[in-house]
Amino acid sequence: MAAAGSKKWAFRVTAVVSLLLFGFFLWRYFGLARDILNVIGALVSIASFVISLARGRVREVGPIRREWCACLWPPMHSVCGTRVVDSGARCGQAVRGGSGSESWEALLYGPHEVLPMAGTYEARFYLRRDASNSEPSGDVTLDVYVTATEERLAQRQLRGREIPPDYSSITLPFKYTDSSVTLEFRVKVRGIDLQVSVDRVVVRRIGN
Repeated sequence: MAAAGSKKWAFRVTAVVSLLLFGFFLWRYFGLARDILNVIGALVSIASFVISLARGRVREVGPIRREWCACLWPPMHSVCGTRVVDSGARCGQAVRGGSGSESWEALLYGPHEVLPMAGTYEARFYLRRDASNSEPSGDVTLDVYVTATEERLAQRQLRGREIPPDYSSITLPFKYTDSSVTLEFRVKVRGIDLQVSVDRVVVRRIGN
C-alpha cells in the first residue's frame, strides 16, 4: 500500500511539473511571437510614414524650433561686434557693438543653414541697447535673408531708442517656400553712439 501511495504522489508531482513547464513554454512562445508582430507592425508604420512624406502627403512633422546663440562663431558671425560675458543673456555671453558711424555694419549674421521644411515661421531676435545712453541716435535693422538670391523674406528697422535697455524679443514672421535655400538672420546697426547687445535668435515654425 505504501509503495502504491508513493507512486500516486510521484505521478501527481510529475503531472503538475509537466503542466507548469508546458505553460511556461506557451507563455514564452506566444510572448515572443507577440513581440515579433509588434516589431513588424512598427516597421510597417515607419515605412508608410516615410513613403507618405516622400510623396508630399505629410505636411506636419511636429514642432520645429531652432536656436542660435549669437556668441557661437561659427555658425554665427559679426563684423562690428565682440563677444562679451553678459549675465543677462541666456547664453551667458552676448555679441556687443556698434558701427561708430552713419554706415550700416553687420553686428550679427548667420548661420547659413536650411530649415527642415517649408512653412510659415517666425524669427525672434533677443537684444538690448546700452542702458547708459537713453537717447541713442542710431538705427537697427533686423532681417531674414536668403544667401543665394540676396532676397529679404522679412525686414524691420527700428530707431535705437526703440530698443529696450533690457533683453526683449523682436519678432519677424516670414514664409519659407523652398527648403533647399540657406538663410541668414541678420542684425545691422548704424549710429555714432548706439551700442547693441544680441543674445540669441530663435526660429519657430508656426504654420503651413
